[in-house]
Amino acid sequence: MAFNHCAVINKNEEKMLHFYRDILGFAVDGEFMVPAPLAEELFGYDKEFKVTVFKKEEMVLEVFLITDIDIRPHPFNHFCLNVEDLYDFLGVLKRAGVDIIVGHRKDRIVHFIKDPVENLIELKDKE
Repeated sequence: MAFNHCAVINKNEEKMLHFYRDILGFAVDGEFMVPAPLAEELFGYDKEFKVTVFKKEEMVLEVFLITDIDIRPHPFNHFCLNVEDLYDFLGVLKRAGVDIIVGHRKDRIVHFIKDPVENLIELKDKE
């Protein structure tokens, strides 16, 4: 078994593209529409919506563009990205205006960021 993809919701296409493509370096790998009947069957949402597929190396991220509902991600939901040089990447994020959330564990420091609608993303050094 292997991990296939992760999906998150976003409500602003321009901010979503800027964050995932321009800041995090994902490439847009495609787009598709989810028709209302399928959205209702799978997610209990009765409207058509657009999905943008992002890819970087082996990672695939689907971002659902949902503009008409209040999006409040659960505070524990997150996904994690391994990056080549964590501290260099954190500097890139800071220069791009991305807030870094720092947590102190007993044996290490953990780093998180949030996308434009506050989906939580953990960052780790690729080992």
